[in-house]
Order: sequence, then C-alpha cells, then structure tokens
Amino acid sequence: MQRLIELGASYRESRLPLGVEQLFPEELAQVRLACDKRLRDFAAGRCCARQALEPFGLGQALLLGGETGAPVWPQGMVGSITHTEGFAAASVASERLLAGIGIDAEWRRPGRIEQGMLPLLFTEAERTRFGLCPKKPLSFLGFAAKEALYKCLHPLVRTFFGFTDAELLAVDMERSTFTLRLLRDLPAGHAAGRCYAGMFQWQEELILTAVALLAPAAAARRSAG
Repeated sequence: MQRLIELGASYRESRLPLGVEQLFPEELAQVRLACDKRLRDFAAGRCCARQALEPFGLGQALLLGGETGAPVWPQGMVGSITHTEGFAAASVASERLLAGIGIDAEWRRPGRIEQGMLPLLFTEAERTRFGLCPKKPLSFLGFAAKEALYKCLHPLVRTFFGFTDAELLAVDMERSTFTLRLLRDLPAGHAAGRCYAGMFQWQEELILTAVALLAPAAAARRSAG
C-alpha cells in the first residue's frame, strides 16, 4: 500500500505458502495446538512482519503474541498483521512517525457476509446510506475498514469496541479512501464523533484496507509544513 509507505511505514505482503520453519521456537510454542491452516497463516504473517521490519534493522525480531493475541512489536515500533486464505501482509513504522497502524484483508466471496450479519456489522444509518447488502463491494470494504480501525486503535485504548461502535461515513472510490467515525467514547482522547481516514486497494477479489494514525509530533510537523 503505497500511501502507508508515503507516511513512513514499511509494508510487505505475500501469497506464497510458508511453513512453520519460518517461526522461532518461542513463537511456535504459542500456536502449537492450532490447526494446520492457523499455523500456516500465523507463519506467513510473522514472515511478512519480519520482512517489513528489515529496513529498521529488526528483521530477526521475535514476535510473540500478547494478551489479545496481537504481536508485541520491538520497542519503539508499531505495526499490524493480517492474513486470510492464500494471503498475508504486515506493516510497521517507528512510533515517532505513527501512533498506530491497522491493516486488514478480506476476500469478496459468496457467503463471507450474509444478510443476517449486516445488523451486527453496520448501523441502520450505514445500511441506508450505502445501500449495503451481502453482494455489494461496499459491504466488504466497510467490514475490512472497521477491522483496520480496531487494529489501529486497540493498542492505544486497550478497550474492546465493536463494529457498530464506529460508522463508515464516506468512501471516495477515485482516491481509494474512506472515513470512519467513532460512535462511542474510548480512552486516550478517542471520543465519540472523532473521524479517522483510511485507504483501500482492490486486488481482484481481495480488498486491502489500512488506517494509520500520525504521532502527535509528526502531525504537528505536517500541519506546520
């Protein structure tokens, strides 16, 4: 995702199957009871993450899962991993530039989103605003956008929030951007009404989304410049 790179992040993705030999013993121990698919996905995600960390001199970093299962990044770094069938990606950045990153990847395939799931994923206002239905590409975009927002904010707010705690406010198909708005107060200054910009990219039937939050100092420099 070129725009993540323009913000100072490193991004890597892979469609290659990767085995558990890519994992450190400590990482493998955390998923030793997982099924084969979970092991492959975990290995692919960790491999992409280490590749993304290479420009920072951290390509051999041990990436254990924390209390929520999300990776614990090396000191001074923020990042996010996503994986789905046959695809994995990771993005990392210095916390001096970005306060948080969230990325997500979802396949647009029949059955991935069903009619009964829509009220659990989207508010009534969203469903009306965008005419959301299981086959509409915007349904997949909205789902992946909210996943990316959660991955970006959760390390900062340390609080669970659901799909209907944020709403898809706008989508710019030409610029491949979207805007999400929080509908509830979260800690650390992330209050209801705050909006977050994100980016997306279609790779055939795969939708990639990302939300990146500038660190305060970097945001101030950007505003001044």
